[in-house]
Amino acid sequence: MNFDEYERNKRPDYKAFAETIATILDAAIKADPANRLQQIQRREKNPISLKAKLAKFGVSESDKIEDEVKDLAACRVIFYTNADVKRFLSSDILRSNFTIDWDRTKVHHPVPGTESEGRFFVSDNIVVQLNEQRAAAPEYAKFRAMRCEIQVQTTLNHAWSEMEHDVYKIKPVAGFGKDLLEGIHTRFNKVMREMLIPAGYEFQKIVDDYNRLASGRELFDKGALKVLADCKDNNERHELLERFKSYVLPHLDDAAGAHAEIRGALVVAVQAARRTKTSPISTPWGDLPGKSAEDVVELATNILDHLRYVSLDAAEATFDTLSELYLGAATDKEAEQILKNVKSLASHNFEVWKSGAPVIQDMLVRRIKGWDGATLEALRPVALTVLHQVLRPESTGTSATYKTVTMITANVVPSDALTRIRAASIDLLEQLFRTALDDVERRKVKQALLDATRFPQRGGAESALRLTILENSSRVARFFTSVATTLSHELLQTLEESFLWLYRHTRRPADAPAEDPPIAVARSAFIDAILAFRDRINANSDFVVYKTLVGFESVFPPEWEGDSMDFQAEEAYRNARISELVADVNAANADAWLKTMQRCASTKSNDLATFPSFGRFIEELARTKPEIVESYLDRLGEDLAAFLPTMLRGMEGTPRWSAAKQRVDQWLTQRRYLSQILWYQRFTDKIDVALFKRALGLAIEDGNDRAVMNAAEICAARSDVIPREENGSIFASAIGYFKAKNDTDWANAIWANFGSGSLPVSLTEEQIDLVLSALVPRRSIDTSAEWVLAPVAKHHPKKIIDFFGERLKQRDDEDVVDHYEAVPFSFTTLLPHLAATGEYLLERCRAWHRERPELFEYRGGRLLSVVFPELTPELESHLKTMLATDGAGAARFVVDLLAGYRGSPATHELYKLIVDAVSNEDQVLGSVEVALISMGVVSGEFGMVEAYQRKKNEFQPWLTDSRPRVKAYAEAHDRMLDRMIAAEQRRSEEDLEARKREYGDDTEKPGGQ
Repeated sequence: MNFDEYERNKRPDYKAFAETIATILDAAIKADPANRLQQIQRREKNPISLKAKLAKFGVSESDKIEDEVKDLAACRVIFYTNADVKRFLSSDILRSNFTIDWDRTKVHHPVPGTESEGRFFVSDNIVVQLNEQRAAAPEYAKFRAMRCEIQVQTTLNHAWSEMEHDVYKIKPVAGFGKDLLEGIHTRFNKVMREMLIPAGYEFQKIVDDYNRLASGRELFDKGALKVLADCKDNNERHELLERFKSYVLPHLDDAAGAHAEIRGALVVAVQAARRTKTSPISTPWGDLPGKSAEDVVELATNILDHLRYVSLDAAEATFDTLSELYLGAATDKEAEQILKNVKSLASHNFEVWKSGAPVIQDMLVRRIKGWDGATLEALRPVALTVLHQVLRPESTGTSATYKTVTMITANVVPSDALTRIRAASIDLLEQLFRTALDDVERRKVKQALLDATRFPQRGGAESALRLTILENSSRVARFFTSVATTLSHELLQTLEESFLWLYRHTRRPADAPAEDPPIAVARSAFIDAILAFRDRINANSDFVVYKTLVGFESVFPPEWEGDSMDFQAEEAYRNARISELVADVNAANADAWLKTMQRCASTKSNDLATFPSFGRFIEELARTKPEIVESYLDRLGEDLAAFLPTMLRGMEGTPRWSAAKQRVDQWLTQRRYLSQILWYQRFTDKIDVALFKRALGLAIEDGNDRAVMNAAEICAARSDVIPREENGSIFASAIGYFKAKNDTDWANAIWANFGSGSLPVSLTEEQIDLVLSALVPRRSIDTSAEWVLAPVAKHHPKKIIDFFGERLKQRDDEDVVDHYEAVPFSFTTLLPHLAATGEYLLERCRAWHRERPELFEYRGGRLLSVVFPELTPELESHLKTMLATDGAGAARFVVDLLAGYRGSPATHELYKLIVDAVSNEDQVLGSVEVALISMGVVSGEFGMVEAYQRKKNEFQPWLTDSRPRVKAYAEAHDRMLDRMIAAEQRRSEEDLEARKREYGDDTEKPGGQ
């Protein structure tokens, strides 16, 4: 169609087409009441305007003006707000009624740094055709090939566009009106930039606030909290509470007056939730996990937390309610959530302190003091949580704007009330410490008591506050001195370390300036109290022996004289004391020493630094006085038996070794101490292979995991002294045992030594296969597993590739455990060995792709991108050969393989080959598009915009490619990137402006950034 044909014959058709599109849109939009449509305008292109446009594009003589001009038919869909536009564009209205011509579709929005920066025409211009279903109808048949441009705008943008259209019709004439016309354009853009765009955001804020208010009013009028008790399950209960929290709670005019009613309803809801079983949430796509009582408790207590400070009475009632809910907590998670809210209530809140000082803390401590003994014991964790917070010397708070969160920390203000509250808190903690049933509870109370000795971290405490803290600190030290004789060695040990730290930080240098006399007196009193505690506990010789032999928190006399001892000095001191203690052991006191050793061995610890000194003592005692240690062997007890390997190590080479060896043989016959006997082989000068194999065999028969684990670690650590021909088979026996149990923890035991000895090279191929297959069930290839695989990969890299192939199969097994990660996200020690297997890895990847193409890019493809974090020239060459040989047949595989490289420029040449090889209808092109726009983590308010702009810059060489198919694809992709950049710029601006209006804009304040 040329211009004349349009003007003479076709214009009425385009008018009818525009009206048809408008009718379809109007009906579809109004079908959903959520769409707030203002109006739809439509028109066909005016011939005068069309002629000028064709001349501007240089296509006046074209016989296909419908391909040159996209708005021969046009509709403008006008909504009230930005959110209305977004809702419409996110809906399925356009996609379900029309076929969208994405190449001609454009998003108009000014983007900084681009040619659109100064253009304020804001619109989504979407070019559509009738879809096949509509075009097949007789009444629409004549519109089949016609296109219509649909502009989607807000009312404000529409008004500006209409005026802009008229203003820009005025063309400059030489010698007349140039300055005035430029001024009109400048003012016109200024109106858009400074008035209409902000007005659009303000209108949106008004609408959002109105919607929230309307939603809340509906719930408020219905008495939402009154129907909580009638909810049939926790899903309904949770949803109602969420809506109440979001839409009603922030808008209550008299929150203090409503507090009692809200609190009562929440308690009823929690009690009902605890009696209700969790039910799944049914959806058209299947069931989702339902809301549990724990979820309801979390939401209910968060609502209480929101209202905790509306009045002092509300704060007191909130505490009572939380205490009541804690007593009924059915799970640890419930209890933890409630304690979290107790902590929030009891903390020194900066805003509350500004108006009421420690009024909340005073109330809470009084409430706890009013509890009887049984209540205090039942609510011990609640009381401890409160007292922890009360004794902290800082108040904290936050303030926020749309882009910043400011953390506020200020010292509490000293007062008689604060002094009284802290003293009462210490009273309660002393009571809780005395009634604690075990060291676990005592340690919790101890930590709270030590909070009373804390000075503000930022310093600058007023003299009165320093005086109060010093006096409290002296009291705490005196209290622990008074109960020291009743405390366990473990607790005394950690207390001494804490008081040593306080002693060092309380003393003042000799040349320090003088301080206020009351402060100086209090400081001196605290130091005296610390030294009194030190002297009391160190008068206990049993404790002194204990701290010498056990633990890494031990404090020795030289450390009270000066600075901390370094590791070497502390070890030298310990070793000297250990030798003295060994010398003290004799036949007369041997039984007493056995009890001491059993006491030391009973210390419960997960830290390997706890027992080295004790081990040295036992080994030295066994070496120098083997007859005494031999007398212990039948009286060890369970805890001390764990140190049997150290005893045997010490007795080697002594006259009593023969008898000890006979005892070991006897234990083997009785199947006793198998793990200790095996672990002894870890440190002996000469491994007894026969004994080793016998003990391992018995351990496997007995199912003794610890003993078999010890054997595996010994094979790795002592491969220098175990004959190679024996070591491999022993190791294989241990690993076979764990493989049968689907247990891969053995890797944690051997990884540190596996690669440093001869074990990997002494394994046969069959044994290597066993090791690898035993690792297949491991949930992830973490550092330990990788250190096991690396020595194998050094000599058998292909086996490691096949190993990951087995893991990929395991991942597809329906019975596989949750969170099974077949391929890690990165390699360290494995990488250099696997990188040499590029061709083999590629071959295996092709086979995996044939088996499961739909998941390949997330499985096998990811393995290749992990092994080759950057696309190497060799790998690229292999893939190019594959494409040259198999063309479109290899395209799907190559695209899936390259997905892990996130469209990096190194992949572009391969993608060009794919684009040139496949048809325009091939779904592979969609995957190419996804890869080319994929990216990693972005940051900042306009992070996505910047990321898409980087992608566009990287893509520019495509536009000059000599291959027609590649160039055509590039032009379409470039237009798509422009749309995405403009759309993302607009979305980011809208989000930013919404946050400014919701949280405040500090740039408007003096000194704001």
